[in-house]
Amino acid sequence: MALASLQAAPLALAAALFWAEGAWGARRLGWDARLRVVGRLSLALAPVLLPALFSLVAFGHPSPLVLAGAYARSHMSVFRALELVVDPNLRLLPYVGCLED
Repeated sequence: MALASLQAAPLALAAALFWAEGAWGARRLGWDARLRVVGRLSLALAPVLLPALFSLVAFGHPSPLVLAGAYARSHMSVFRALELVVDPNLRLLPYVGCLED
């Protein structure tokens, strides 16, 4: 999921949810095992950060969309956030369905 987020940025949220689920499940383990599990989960999540790190180094912002003004408050709404999940052109709904398993 983290590697897929390099092509489709909204999948980064799903990858972060998988990380959180794994970290929450590791709470039953001993201290050393918990650190190993959370460390491995963090390494698996690391590709999500690559686009933001590249943009930060190359442009001075974590996303080039900041420079284009795409993150203005006038562009944010609940409808637009829900549109990411429900919009059939993005095809994110099947990924949301796999979170139930």
